[in-house]
Amino acid sequence: MHQKRLVILSVLLLILTVVSGVGLAKTLTVAITQEPDGFGPMFSMVAGTTVDGFIDTDVYYRDDNWDVHPGVVEYLPSIEDGTWIVNADNTMDVHWKLRKDVYWQDGTPLTVKDFIFSLKVMHDKDIPIVSRTVSDKIDSIEMINDYECIVHWNEKYPFADLVIANTILPAQLLEPVYNEDKEKFQNHPYWTSGYFGKGAYKIQEWVPGSHIELVKNEDFFLGDPEIDRVIIKFITDTETMSVLIKTGEVDVTLPPTVPFDTAVTLKNSVNPDEINIAFIPATTWEHVDLNVRDYPAFRDLRVRKALVYAIDRDTMVQALFEGLQPVAHTFMAPRHPLFTEEAQKIITKYEYNPDQAIALLAMAGYHKGSDGIMVNDAGEKLIINARTTSGNRPRELALQVLQDMYSQIGVKLELEVMPSNVLFNGDHFYKRQWPGMVLFAWSSSPISMPNMWHSNQIPTEENGWAGQNVAGFENARVDELVDLILEEMSGTKRQEYAAELLKIWTDEIPSIPLWFRTDIATWKTSVTGIRPTGSNDPYSWNTWEWDIEN
Repeated sequence: MHQKRLVILSVLLLILTVVSGVGLAKTLTVAITQEPDGFGPMFSMVAGTTVDGFIDTDVYYRDDNWDVHPGVVEYLPSIEDGTWIVNADNTMDVHWKLRKDVYWQDGTPLTVKDFIFSLKVMHDKDIPIVSRTVSDKIDSIEMINDYECIVHWNEKYPFADLVIANTILPAQLLEPVYNEDKEKFQNHPYWTSGYFGKGAYKIQEWVPGSHIELVKNEDFFLGDPEIDRVIIKFITDTETMSVLIKTGEVDVTLPPTVPFDTAVTLKNSVNPDEINIAFIPATTWEHVDLNVRDYPAFRDLRVRKALVYAIDRDTMVQALFEGLQPVAHTFMAPRHPLFTEEAQKIITKYEYNPDQAIALLAMAGYHKGSDGIMVNDAGEKLIINARTTSGNRPRELALQVLQDMYSQIGVKLELEVMPSNVLFNGDHFYKRQWPGMVLFAWSSSPISMPNMWHSNQIPTEENGWAGQNVAGFENARVDELVDLILEEMSGTKRQEYAAELLKIWTDEIPSIPLWFRTDIATWKTSVTGIRPTGSNDPYSWNTWEWDIEN
């Protein structure tokens, strides 16, 4: 009898232990407005970058003070300690050591072989890489052993201490597929539901249109994550998002999830002891890209300038954001190290002037037709298709404001909103299947260079539709300045080149700057460790430190 009671007691203790363990498991619910279109160098959505911050860790990571720290490497090379050598012919040799405790989430150790394969992919013009600007400056990676290598650069690059191959791909999984069939490689599940990295969390499940479930990576080399499970929900409607934040069904939202106007309303309606609403000055610019390459009217500089003069951007940002998000006059944010006081003085600014807009259109050969729409002698009307992402209220409203303001000068906008995964689909976005305008945002980091405006960054069939110069802007002097900036080691000289580039860009105006975003992040006060960056470095950069207090 005594033994039987011991057995029963042992079973009860085991049940209590299991129940207790389940009770202690920590689950965090994160919401974002866009579902990632994929991960890796063929994709560029901010949503993908945000989710990737949970799953992967790169050569380095940047904290909220914009300080950089070694990631999968033992150190960041420097010229001072001899690990970064600039040769007389402007080539460079950079020595790297990988940490030996970094494992892919399939259990395979990270080695130099992964970087050698990654560089091979980055160099392959048959693969539609978003940008090859940096990787094309690397000739080769010399393997010393599995954990040491020397990266041989074919020209100077001022941030070579942060790059080995510009991406890290698991060779053990992808190289056999790549060698067998490049199309199969591009369509491999790894880029979506089968994705894994070296970060604090790994994908447990991806339900398209609903959520991604992550579980913690107990072998993460920077520390054991405090939270066991993360549910990343895709909530495309802003009003629904606002309700979920208020009711506590969402623990955290990360940029660009909560629009500014919604955040202001939330700030005035939630209990600050329960929910943090953070406004962080950012480096992201909202703008309208003009299809300069394919839309004939946009090739005329007078038309482009007219379209900028016709917009009362001060009124726009006041109406949409209570004036708390600044008007953008160029693509470079005020916080960026290259946007100096000198640059701010010499750039061209287009203040609201509809009369000047009409005069410029007249010089370009346009006059108002009987229906009030501008038309040229060839009978071509200025009727422009304008697209943006659906569910993003400020963008949808901004298009409506533009439609109204342009109607005042005889330009008709035909508005079209579409889901982000449709708008930014490679075939639509990079192949410029949008016929006129597209309103969206590019983000940047403290080391972002203006290389996207080089003509070699225009997506074309010849370069595998790679590059972010989707407007199709070309200027020989800008090309020269970009090349100089990308190889100049002196920060002061880079600033001088950038000032000249910004002057030319604002004179040529291939895109219409609207405003610089203030990033919005929300989180329950019970969630600790969140440290917003204010740049395109993901707000999920330190998720292993996040925790939930009871």
